[in-house]
Formats: sequence, C-alpha cells, structure tokens
Amino acid sequence: MDFSRMEFLKSCLEKDGEDSFVRFALAKEYENGGQLEEAVRQYLILEQNDPGYVGLYYHLGHAYAELGKLEEALMTFDRGIEVARKMHSVSFSLIRLFWTSWSKRRTHVSLFCMTP
Repeated sequence: MDFSRMEFLKSCLEKDGEDSFVRFALAKEYENGGQLEEAVRQYLILEQNDPGYVGLYYHLGHAYAELGKLEEALMTFDRGIEVARKMHSVSFSLIRLFWTSWSKRRTHVSLFCMTP
C-alpha cells in the first residue's frame, strides 16, 4: 500500500499518540504544506505532551509569526529559551558532577601511585 508521508505519520500517531518525533514530523509536514493552523495545533499538542522537546519552540514561534500572531510568537520563543536554559542547567550540573567525581578519583589515584 502506497502511503504519503503525512498519511504514514498519521497512522504512526494512531498507534502511539505520545511519540514526540512523529508528532513533530507531522507538524512540519503541515507547516511545509502551508497548513499553518494545523501545524500550530500539532506543535501545541507536542508541547503539552513533551515540553522538553526544545526544537518545537522555534518552529511553533515561526508558525505563529507567519500567521501574524507576533505576541504568541514572542511568548513561544521566550518559553523555548527558558526550557533550553533549564535543560542546559541540568546538563551543566551533570557535567560538573562528573568532573568533580573524576577529579577526586584522579587525585586519589595520583596519591596512591606516588606512595612508596
């Protein structure tokens, strides 16, 4: 059976409506096809289901701007910046934790190796 990309993505969502990648891909298909209102609807569902899907904020904001909804676009970009900042903070904390742990081990190993 020959499906279009959009039909394929819709059928995937019927099986798993929580799949963020598929939802994002479907929203992009609507956006690329000029169906901006439906793209916005899909992005909003994605945001509700997976607010940490950082890439959605740029595309949702862009779709709002294309629709002339500049206030919504700016608010969306601000939300995206905040989500990205929080994710960076978490990533930074994990890196710092790893670095601190590694540094302590390295110091311990160095002292052990230097002991006669």
